[in-house]
Amino acid sequence: MKNRCFLLGGQDLEMVTIKKLLTQYGEKVIDLNLSWGAKLSDYKEYLDSKDTLYGIELEIDMEIPSNFIPIDHHNEQQHLPSSIQQIANILNHQLSREEELVSINDTQYIKGLQKYGATNIEITRIRNEDRLAQGVSKEEENAATLAMKNLKRVHSIVCHYFNYQHFSPLSDQLSLEHEKFVIYNNKITLFYGFDTSILIGNYPRKNIFYGGGNFGFFGIKENFNENQISTILKGIE
Repeated sequence: MKNRCFLLGGQDLEMVTIKKLLTQYGEKVIDLNLSWGAKLSDYKEYLDSKDTLYGIELEIDMEIPSNFIPIDHHNEQQHLPSSIQQIANILNHQLSREEELVSINDTQYIKGLQKYGATNIEITRIRNEDRLAQGVSKEEENAATLAMKNLKRVHSIVCHYFNYQHFSPLSDQLSLEHEKFVIYNNKITLFYGFDTSILIGNYPRKNIFYGGGNFGFFGIKENFNENQISTILKGIE
């Protein structure tokens, strides 16, 4: 059997937990401590390995080596189990409750955790740990809390400009009060809780990312203003 090596994608709680699991089983891991948007090309210097390479949540931006196996559950792969569940299957590992919470958090977010029966304490802890793993700063946390006091709306939908790298400190709070909302800045617009199947065909594949099922999240890597978002909302409300 060929040796195998796991290449880790952008940092979040699932990726941190996956690394712990792989280390526990003595697997070879290469972790470049990448952030959201990690690409296969980030690992270019490691791709001539004779090992079977498993790339975990890496954007495919170059020709895939013959010995490369992608692991993901976003975009076209959102019908698959979570990345940590796929890793567990490879390792013949039964997820613990904690690992199951991490898995559900990454695929179904807060609503999924609630449906699973996670306690409020567990949900708060999982979300705090996830934001910490993502590298969310204290400034971003404070900005999100402040934003909650002065939310903007378009067509009665919360549509708030948040000029920070991480949207999670704001989305975590909004998801507890709103089924649908939009967060955007000059680089990305994220729609939460809308029918993503309506949106998928309207934008170039390279500019979108989505997950969490048909009513999960849908991101567009474009600079939209409020009027443009208003037009989009008219077509999906």
